[in-house]
Amino acid sequence: MKLSDRTPSRRSQWGWKICWAAALAMGAGCLTRLAIHDRFLPLIWFNSFSAYIYLPAWPLLLIALRGGRARLAATLMTIAACHLYWTAPDFMPNLRRGTKPVADNAVHLRVFSANVFSRDSYPITIRRIRETDPDLILLQEYTHSWRDALERSNLFEIYAHRKTLTREGSYGIAVLSKWPLDEPRLVQVNVVSAISATVVLDDTRLRLWHVHGPSPRYFGVTPTIDAYWTEIEQHLLREHGPLIVAGDFNLTQHSRWYGRLTALGLHSAHREAGRGFAATWPNGAWCCVPPIRIDHVLLSADAHCETIWEDAGHLSDHKPLVADVVLNAGP
Repeated sequence: MKLSDRTPSRRSQWGWKICWAAALAMGAGCLTRLAIHDRFLPLIWFNSFSAYIYLPAWPLLLIALRGGRARLAATLMTIAACHLYWTAPDFMPNLRRGTKPVADNAVHLRVFSANVFSRDSYPITIRRIRETDPDLILLQEYTHSWRDALERSNLFEIYAHRKTLTREGSYGIAVLSKWPLDEPRLVQVNVVSAISATVVLDDTRLRLWHVHGPSPRYFGVTPTIDAYWTEIEQHLLREHGPLIVAGDFNLTQHSRWYGRLTALGLHSAHREAGRGFAATWPNGAWCCVPPIRIDHVLLSADAHCETIWEDAGHLSDHKPLVADVVLNAGP
């Protein structure tokens, strides 16, 4: 037999080896997520991109089926099933909408949430706040420069009820409201903060938690992430009535902590509005990073989202969120 006759067979063997290597790598990712999820920082990064990482399983599955590779096909089918289970809810039609009628005395509320780390975004963000005319403004990375920019505008006159932590760096935070804020409170875990308040909307009292989770950028931050979200979880367990939890979570819907928050009875405004596939980061800042959603609006069962969108044109690495929320509960 000539060497040229054996070449296609060798190429085929190497092709199947590459398919197996890819399948085993993706399979290891699935098993790790099922076993320990994102308890270590590299796993937080890895799982954040679950929508993309397991996509190769689908074409490889077709190749394995056509090639009659039963074991490889079974392995890839299991990986594809995991991928479908984790990502399909983001693309499914909204099943909550219409299940509860809107009460005659329902309260409509617009929320604007933005990570405003870029100083160059002052004029654009302030203009968009005026144009969208929200009832609540939630700002993350709120600095002294941002405070000064808002003071130069007339927004402090419109949003007379405020609770802020002005800080240079990443973890300043602010709530600005047209409606009175009852007992606004700053909660701090290490250098990371959250603001809780009761928004008094005529006869309805809305509980608000504005969060800005620790960024998973540096090794050694995992204990801070766990401490922050454990504190938030304990507070949320004691909440009753209409509730909004919103802000820059620095978590995707594939995070362990995101799952624990939704297990408390909270649901995603994006999914409810049929936009579970939407992304908010990196907003063009990192050209090699596929877009993911780390900014969220979560709602309790007695609140629902009519619409939510990611505002365009901002210079921050996050897209701001604008959500129209309806509250059915009374006092």
